[in-house]
Amino acid sequence: MSELAADQWGLLTSAQAKTLGVSANDLTRLGVDQVIRPVRHGVYAMVGAPASPLETVRAEWLATDPQHTVSERAGMKDTVVVCDETAANIYRFGDFATDQIRFNSERRLQTSQPTIGISRRSISDREWSLIDGLPVTTPRRTLEDLASSGRWDADHIATAILDAVRSNQLPRDEIARSKVLLQAAPQLAQPAGNASVMAKLNDDARRRHVDAQNAQGDFFRFMFLHHLMENQPDWVLKGGTGMLCRFRDTRATNDLDLFQRAADDSASSAKRLAHVMNAARVGDYTFLCSEPGTAQNEDTATDISRVDVTVLGGGRQVGSFHVDVSAGIALNRDPDTMQAERPDTALLPGYPRRITVHLYPVENQMADKVCAMYGTYAGGPSTRYRDLYDLAVLADRAQPNLAVLIEALSTQQSRRGMSLPSRMGPPTSEWPAQYNRAARRMACAKDPYRDFETAITKAAAVIDPALAQMPRNGGGQVQGLAGPWPRGRTTPSSAE
Repeated sequence: MSELAADQWGLLTSAQAKTLGVSANDLTRLGVDQVIRPVRHGVYAMVGAPASPLETVRAEWLATDPQHTVSERAGMKDTVVVCDETAANIYRFGDFATDQIRFNSERRLQTSQPTIGISRRSISDREWSLIDGLPVTTPRRTLEDLASSGRWDADHIATAILDAVRSNQLPRDEIARSKVLLQAAPQLAQPAGNASVMAKLNDDARRRHVDAQNAQGDFFRFMFLHHLMENQPDWVLKGGTGMLCRFRDTRATNDLDLFQRAADDSASSAKRLAHVMNAARVGDYTFLCSEPGTAQNEDTATDISRVDVTVLGGGRQVGSFHVDVSAGIALNRDPDTMQAERPDTALLPGYPRRITVHLYPVENQMADKVCAMYGTYAGGPSTRYRDLYDLAVLADRAQPNLAVLIEALSTQQSRRGMSLPSRMGPPTSEWPAQYNRAARRMACAKDPYRDFETAITKAAAVIDPALAQMPRNGGGQVQGLAGPWPRGRTTPSSAE
């Protein structure tokens, strides 16, 4: 028994012992005499054999074919192979906590034990190897099976792939040769060149029925944000691209709105942004930043500077956008940190599918948009129709905290020296018709938010309860019809 167990990590099965003439009663006596100890039903360890964290896995593997020894099974065609989460935990990449030990077998195996999972898939000889005598799927096959299992989200798989690459268990070029791994972690493959990226983005834009130039612009801005927030985590995103990070399918925008937490001067923040991001490179793309300038700003309550960004791909200009850098931003809670998906669905090797972003709190964003609707600009009423569109989307899809929203509205009302209405309504009598026309011209805008009555009703469902509970400023003025707007009507009557 000792000689047999020595070639099997110190383990043997009761079926193997029987072939040596050792009966079940003998095994019981040997257990009492502490010569052997049970590991699981029908599998024993010789006392004194080196302990190993793999002992349970090895014992369960032996139990899948208890008649044959390890050396006999090495020459058999239908090898039972350790796979999935169990294999990943052996390799120590990712975090795949599970109560099951998982095997793969090309022949039918059955078990009544809930702690054992057995798959029946075809695995070639090149897709498994021996780890101290135990057959285990290769790192690539392990990760492909986990990515295809549906038990783990893409971020979990991408983290495991990155661990495997960092620990030199998975060559980086293997990712590019695996469609499954490339889908899960495209950023780890060799970056595609500009021509390939543009072709794939354009094809994807056609499939999604969106403007190709808008799709390219979204991609460039997301890569810029990826580099910035990975290296400078004190920046926060607001504006239209912030909406795009939350929901992926909101209206198109052509710029970035950023601020640094606790920054009091937009010019200094813009100068820092231009310094840290000038010549920044992501894959085949390089970002060149201009010296900061003064931004055109309808909102006199906010200090804003502008940085123009030129995008080079393959050494030539392929795009441009600008960044509005704000300062003195009042936050009523910490920014939202989330994983944002690129708006496109193209598979772009070498470029992240998801990026980490720090977003302006949704309550502050909603408060800004309410104030933009009811503010005055150059002595006239607001025509910020896009703010009602965004407000309707946020009200419909986000889940703002009412107490924080009340505080944010009160803060913005005070900072802007205005008085908000007690309930949502059109700022002027012309707003409903003008909004409907403007919303239908907004790139990528979607129904039902392009209809004024729908948009104002969705916004009011969230904003009105906050407006009803907030304090009023005495000195501000609100234009037009805000407040007593009756629901269910798209134009005011002559009496109104």
